[in-house]
Amino acid sequence: MSERSTIYRFVSNAYQMIVAMGMLAATSCGGSTGPTTTSTTTTTASATTTTTAATTSTTTTAPVTTTTTSTTTTSIPVLTGSISVESTPPNTCTATATAPVSCTFVGNASGGQAPFTFEWTFRNPTNGVSVIATGQRVTPTLGCNVSVGVPSFNLTIALVIRAANGASTTVNGTQQIIRVPNNCGIPV
Repeated sequence: MSERSTIYRFVSNAYQMIVAMGMLAATSCGGSTGPTTTSTTTTTASATTTTTAATTSTTTTAPVTTTTTSTTTTSIPVLTGSISVESTPPNTCTATATAPVSCTFVGNASGGQAPFTFEWTFRNPTNGVSVIATGQRVTPTLGCNVSVGVPSFNLTIALVIRAANGASTTVNGTQQIIRVPNNCGIPV
């Protein structure tokens, strides 16, 4: 077999391997959904054939171009969220008439695409009064307009989490609030 024939088979086999790897990569991605990126890489190399006769030497260089196209699909997990309450002592959240509550409400996001925004609505279902807050960690002020004359009350909590890619989810919860004595009509 001549050197030229050997080089041609080498280049042909290399091209077939590159195409096969691209097809394997495309089929191994499965049926997920999400953004798709297609990239094309072109590589140019030189194949050299050398022929040697008794006293004459000839070298021929021919360009070899290989084009590889691959498609990559990236799946972004579904946005989910949760609410947690940090307090000392545990499970206790108190409110005065003018200061933030004694507990911290924390929004947690998973999936989706960061960064996230957090919008909170704290609502007293008895009188319909709501307090709005933003941020991942909030300590809202629940004045006397939210509750007056009762030692404790329940709040409904709605947390809307929005991801950078436009996805959003709403997490709902409830929290009991204990009014500090000598505030909002609560005796000492």
